[in-house]
Amino acid sequence: MIHQSLVCRDLVEVVSDWLDGALSAAERAEVEEHLAICPGCVAYVEQLRT
Repeated sequence: MIHQSLVCRDLVEVVSDWLDGALSAAERAEVEEHLAICPGCVAYVEQLRT
């Protein structure tokens, strides 16, 4: 599901699993790498957490 280079569209598809801890270590790393460079997705995740 997640590709070599995670894009925002991919993050939206897997963010619930990431928040639930249901992704593999590799998938988690991709999500976290994307969040490190994408303020828009960080804001999206913060909205989901509240």
